[in-house]
Amino acid sequence: MGLVAISKIAHRDKALSPHRNFFFAGELLVTQICDFELQHMTGCIPLIFMRNENSVQFCGLLGLETGKNLMVKPDGSWRARFAPAMLRRHPFSIGNLDGCSQKIVLDEETEFIVDRDQGHNFFKEDGSTGEVIEHFKELLARITQSLPRVEEACSIIDDLDLFKPFDPSIKKTDGGIIRLEGLLAIDGEKLAKLKET
Repeated sequence: MGLVAISKIAHRDKALSPHRNFFFAGELLVTQICDFELQHMTGCIPLIFMRNENSVQFCGLLGLETGKNLMVKPDGSWRARFAPAMLRRHPFSIGNLDGCSQKIVLDEETEFIVDRDQGHNFFKEDGSTGEVIEHFKELLARITQSLPRVEEACSIIDDLDLFKPFDPSIKKTDGGIIRLEGLLAIDGEKLAKLKET
């Protein structure tokens, strides 16, 4: 991806297309979930825990087989009522380019960036940021604040030794078996025995 910082000079005449889709996530199997969207996500996608090298992450499961995100429809729309914030932020993210302070960056290679007369303008005529940038600035700020809180919560659960392996096997209609490995679940028995301290 060609990530660049949002610039009044370089992007003054650019806009975000109103015709967006989720094809960019078509092969994604998991995505991190933020605390502020937990209530919405519980009814939309399976929520899981995964251990990476240094920590446990709280994620949404989007597919069962490599390269097949079951939540992206053939027309690129999202199958569930809500899409995770980590995907809704696309093509924007927070980046630290050239050692500078964190800024809003965008993927210039995305098809969602169009000329200003074709979408939601990045900047107004007077040079101030447009509503679309303000919206994503707020969303990215919430994500940036949320992820450390979620990581801390997962760390506490891990320190309490409440995770157990969760490796379900799913039978396909053709008789084949899909085995998901490396997932974690909360051990209900240990949780029930946990005493308040």
